Amino acid sequence: MTRLIALLAALLLAMPAAAGEPQTMTQNEFRTLIEGNTIVGEWSGTPYRQFFDEGARTTYQEKGKAETYGTWRITEDGKYCSVWPPNPQEACYNVKRDEDTLFWDAGGGKTYPSDVVPGKQMAW
Repeated sequence: MTRLIALLAALLLAMPAAAGEPQTMTQNEFRTLIEGNTIVGEWSGTPYRQFFDEGARTTYQEKGKAETYGTWRITEDGKYCSVWPPNPQEACYNVKRDEDTLFWDAGGGKTYPSDVVPGKQMAW
């Protein structure tokens, strides 16, 4: 019986994740997905758009506000990190993907979805 349970546990761990379950991306997968594209979402009830250029510069805009500019990078373990002047401190997030939807882990049990749209689409 113990052997059967161990075999079943090993099979479950070897199975791919269920369809529709957000997955962690590799550094290259994440970069390929967002580089040259825009994400559109809502963070704490505020609609926003963010474009990621290929030179590690990013443009962020909340609806009804001016654009702000920062820099971005993807760590080797797939975390998204950015710096928004004048604050020199880097902020990093775990991000998972389900198709073209990204799920940003803000900590404290808060996760914010955003959709990836092609190219630079900052217009409201």
